[in-house]
Amino acid sequence: MNFIFLDSVDSTQNIARKELLNCDFESSSILNPLVCAIIANNQSAGRGRLGRKWVSESGQSFLASYGAILPKSVVMDSKYNGWLPMIAGLCARDALIGALKEVGARKICEVGEIGDCENKICDFGQEIKIKWPNDIFIGDCKEGGILTEIAAIANHSSLQQNIGVIFGIGLNLNVSKESLPIEQATSLQMHYANLPDAMELRDIIAKRLAKNLNNRLASFVQNPAQSALCLREEVSAVCWTLGRKVSVYAPEVNSELNNGECVEGVAQSINDDASLLILKDSGESAIVHTGDVHAL
Repeated sequence: MNFIFLDSVDSTQNIARKELLNCDFESSSILNPLVCAIIANNQSAGRGRLGRKWVSESGQSFLASYGAILPKSVVMDSKYNGWLPMIAGLCARDALIGALKEVGARKICEVGEIGDCENKICDFGQEIKIKWPNDIFIGDCKEGGILTEIAAIANHSSLQQNIGVIFGIGLNLNVSKESLPIEQATSLQMHYANLPDAMELRDIIAKRLAKNLNNRLASFVQNPAQSALCLREEVSAVCWTLGRKVSVYAPEVNSELNNGECVEGVAQSINDDASLLILKDSGESAIVHTGDVHAL
C-alpha cells in the first residue's frame, strides 16, 4: 500500500481518486484491498457528507483518505454496502483508542471533579463511540466524521468485477474550542493530556487505521453475510445513537415514508443491512438507511 503525505491539497478524496485510476493493481488483492492512504496537513476544499465543507486549520487535524479496490458484487449490494462506512468508523475508533494508549494519554478532569486525575485509568472505549451512521463521538460531541465514496478504477480487463471505494476520515486533534465549527464539535486535546505533537499523533493514527481497515475489509469481502452479523453486534455495543430519542432527516427511508422526511423517535436497533430502526411516538416504526441524526 502506498502512503502519500502532503502539506496542502484541495481534498484528499480527489488525490485518492486519481491514485485509484493510476495504481499498480497487481498489489491489490482480496487479502490486501487497500491501495493508498493520502494524509494531508491542510485541505482547501475538504468536504463531508451531504456536500458539507470540512473546516480545519493546518496541522490541527487528522485529514486522510484511504482508497481500496473491492468486489463490485459487495459494494453494489444493498444488503452489505451499508456496513462499509461502519467498518471505517470502527477502524477509526480502534486506531484512536490504540494511539491514545500508545502515547500514554490521560483524561483531563472536568471543573469540580474530585480525585487524582494523573493516576486515573482512562477507559477510552467507554468514552469514544460511533454515532450512526458515520461520526466518531467523545461523550456527546463530534470528534470526527467519515465520508465514503465510490470511485472509478482503470478499465482493466481483469478488474471488471471490482470497483474503487474511498474512505475520507477527519478527526479533530488539536483544535481549540473557539475554532470548532459547531457547538457540538470537540477536539482530542480538550479531553486528554500527555498528547504528543499533533502531527506525530496523526502519523500514529494513520498507520494503525490503515492496518485495521485493510484487515477488516479483507475479512468482510471474503464472507460479507457472516461479517455483517458480527459487525451488527460490534457496532451496536459502541453505538452512541441507540436508546436515544432522535430526529433523523432521512433522504432515503423505507417505502412507507416519503423521501426527505424528518423521522423522530427512539433509535431501537441496527438491522442486518446496517440500517437504523426508529420507533416513532405514534408506535409506528421506520427504517432509515442514511441520514443526519440529532438527539432530542
